[in-house]
Amino acid sequence: MMSENKMFEVYDDSEEYIKKICLNSTKEIEKVPIFIGKKRKDLKSTIDNYFDDNIKRAPLFKTDAGLIISDEVTFYKKCSFFCEKWIHNLNEISDSKTLLIIGIYKDFSQEKVLDILEFCKEKEIEVFLLVGRDLPSLSWLIAKQFFYRESGKMSKAIFSHKNLSIFSEKAEKWDFFDIKKLEKQNIKNILEEEIWSELAFHGHGKEDHLNLADFTLHGYNRSLVRHESFAPSWGHRGQPFFKDETKAIRISSLNVDKLFLLSCSNFPFYDCRLYDTNFNLTLDAIDGFARNIIASTGVQSVDNPELDEILNDSNTENIGVRLHNKLNDIQPFVSIANIGLPNIFEKVNIKNTGQHAERLEAQTKIILSRLSSYVSSGMLSNEHPIKKLSRNILLDYSQLTRRGTYGTTKEEYSVFEQNLINRVNPLSKKIADIMMNNQSDELFEFDSYNIYRSELNKKSIKKEKCCCGCRGFECNYIPETQNLFNIQSHYCYKCGDKTAIMAGMPDIEFTCDEYDVERLKIHYKIQITPKSKGDVFLGVQLPTYVEKSVDTPSEIKKIRFKALKSKIVEGDVYFKEDTLLQSYYLKLFVIQNGGIGISRCFFNLVNNNKEK
Repeated sequence: MMSENKMFEVYDDSEEYIKKICLNSTKEIEKVPIFIGKKRKDLKSTIDNYFDDNIKRAPLFKTDAGLIISDEVTFYKKCSFFCEKWIHNLNEISDSKTLLIIGIYKDFSQEKVLDILEFCKEKEIEVFLLVGRDLPSLSWLIAKQFFYRESGKMSKAIFSHKNLSIFSEKAEKWDFFDIKKLEKQNIKNILEEEIWSELAFHGHGKEDHLNLADFTLHGYNRSLVRHESFAPSWGHRGQPFFKDETKAIRISSLNVDKLFLLSCSNFPFYDCRLYDTNFNLTLDAIDGFARNIIASTGVQSVDNPELDEILNDSNTENIGVRLHNKLNDIQPFVSIANIGLPNIFEKVNIKNTGQHAERLEAQTKIILSRLSSYVSSGMLSNEHPIKKLSRNILLDYSQLTRRGTYGTTKEEYSVFEQNLINRVNPLSKKIADIMMNNQSDELFEFDSYNIYRSELNKKSIKKEKCCCGCRGFECNYIPETQNLFNIQSHYCYKCGDKTAIMAGMPDIEFTCDEYDVERLKIHYKIQITPKSKGDVFLGVQLPTYVEKSVDTPSEIKKIRFKALKSKIVEGDVYFKEDTLLQSYYLKLFVIQNGGIGISRCFFNLVNNNKEK
């Protein structure tokens, strides 16, 4: 028995359906066949209501390769319009860019498809799924691929449990319903009364639901026969829906062309599901109006970087590859299912496989780690001003370091880093002031405090000639706990512990006269080569036991680096006539972006007879 409408022929007999769908080309299919049988009459109303003025007939997108995972639907191999070739194993798809998988949901299992999906993820092969809970559901999903909606005439919106103000500049193309709107507006009416081009749902959920503040998307189809007793709360006799049922929204009721379901496990593998399939959110969406559905297969880490990718380009032709590439920095497994075939009329850059998610710049991480170490290492007492200032900066910036919170582009992360550097510059100046005025301060113990709580990295040892001309060694120390500073040291047989700096600090060459060539005057030279932006503060000191014998006033010098090029600072230290003649050393401290470096150079006073 067959019934007809403007676009479809609906069959009760599977053999008649198979005969009709297996014609040689889509051009021979005047009206698209659908099989609903006797058990899926619930699909009939959706099919009858599918047509609207925006829907147009379109050629099918043809993939490079195709794979059937269910024995019941092997007849689709007779259809020439799905793919260029049908394959049987992974070796046959190595040269493909797109793969179509057709089957029944019971066969969408880890055992049957996970290895294939992992292989395709690694090779950046886009996988399209045509999967239904049964043959009627699958035939309906396939039928929808023969049509497309003119999206320019319809709205598209994103619903999220987050604050979406970061995307405000994209508001012209998308309507935004973030947590502020979700808490104030009747989302149920908004969703059910509109015809949508695209809807993206981003929130907490699992296979049976997705939360939108007080509202809930669900996929419970009460008309289907239950096969298992496993069910969420309202699937058990006498138990209510877990929230206000009047605010529950069945996803198949939404008149939408493309859906993004971006919470946890909205489309789990069959052997990973918790409940009977009657409750599955994505299966119910497949039974509804949606032509394309991008859904999560497991625990989901989608955040601002992925939302930005969708807002910039929601075309499904390579959305799986692009989202997986974005998620590669945080999620180690296949997590995106691309259900349905692309609309061939959508513009797409097939070479654009997406970029990795931008993360904190290297210097940002170094600065924040330093601040954290000042707070938690125990090196500074609780009342130390640097510990207090570091804590305040961390409190202000830590919330912004969450992935994608401050921004999603490299430019935005560069701005974030510059703002942090500007905030830390006064801290660096404060460190320099403290060290200049009090050589007994705890800050001077940064090297010994950390080195004696670290282990020498033997692979880092290098023989390096010291700037004094003697042989020396460079090495790094690995902290035994992560709240300590990484220290880089240079040892010299003459200068002793010549240099100790925190990792990421500028390279320092500090030299001085071997003796007072001019009477009681020592000339020094400092070469600083920065590795990052940020003002440098430096000071030259003598040991406390000889400080009072110096005629040169102490001062902190500030150097701005507009480019990462070396700069040289020179100066002279003059001693009083009654200074004890012997060997001394000059001590240099360099501060940048909250980091500390110390270097020493030795000299002799011999009271040369030349006049000052």
